[in-house]
Amino acid sequence: MEDLNKCAAQAFKEFLNIDNLTILNRNMGTQKEYANMYRMFKNHIVFPEGYIDGMYSSKLVRHFYSEAEIERFRKKWSRCVPKSRQGRSFEKVSLPDTIL
Repeated sequence: MEDLNKCAAQAFKEFLNIDNLTILNRNMGTQKEYANMYRMFKNHIVFPEGYIDGMYSSKLVRHFYSEAEIERFRKKWSRCVPKSRQGRSFEKVSLPDTIL
């Protein structure tokens, strides 16, 4: 589900009998004026572990994703949280001045 380019054509064929479906990538954040800031934000955001646990233990996530996929997502978004921020909710993210 995370990579529509790999599964969309087969899924549309099986469920809607549509042949030769092509997915066009539009509205890509990586190609926008703010792409550098967006990339830096994604590289610096730190989610509290409780938030990650809540998101990836939901029924919806467990329905659509395998345990291996969920673990891969958890690893992607889990980063060391400084002790001063543990147990706290989201705060402003400090980004390097070079992107502002």
